[in-house]
Amino acid sequence: MYADLVLQNGKVVTVDKDFSFKKAIAVKDGWIIDVGYDADMKEYIGPKTEVIGLGRTRPAG
Repeated sequence: MYADLVLQNGKVVTVDKDFSFKKAIAVKDGWIIDVGYDADMKEYIGPKTEVIGLGRTRPAG
């Protein structure tokens, strides 16, 4: 199943027992279908999936 949207390279705080941090989210039909690391999301990226990088670039200098 391909996601409609994948957000990568972010800082995602989960609500698991450890409040762990992840880097990516996959969304399908308005529902979060997976949370993990960028590499984990590759299986959800199809030809119509919108992929957005959340990482900030640092200014030069």
